[in-house]
Amino acid sequence: NHPLIVQRYQRVEEIKTCHILFVSQSETKQLEQIFTNLKGRNILTVGEVEGFSQRGGMIRFVTEKNKIRFRVNLEATKAANLTISSKLLKPAEIIAPGKD
Repeated sequence: NHPLIVQRYQRVEEIKTCHILFVSQSETKQLEQIFTNLKGRNILTVGEVEGFSQRGGMIRFVTEKNKIRFRVNLEATKAANLTISSKLLKPAEIIAPGKD
């Protein structure tokens, strides 16, 4: 019974209260800056850009054989003090630090 609110941000500094942040492909060049500014905050970062998880993102969506799959960077989620449900981790590919 929680409302879902979708907001767009022009700059990472605008983010006050946010639980899940989708980082679009247009922000590829700013990934390091975004992740640096979010360091220590409990915000789940999600994206679909190649190298997203390797650069500090938490969940990356990938298309394989016409199916959408996802990869989880547990190191990044732990650093943000977030825990991913085992039900969500079951179909996910867990990636090692530095991989994507």
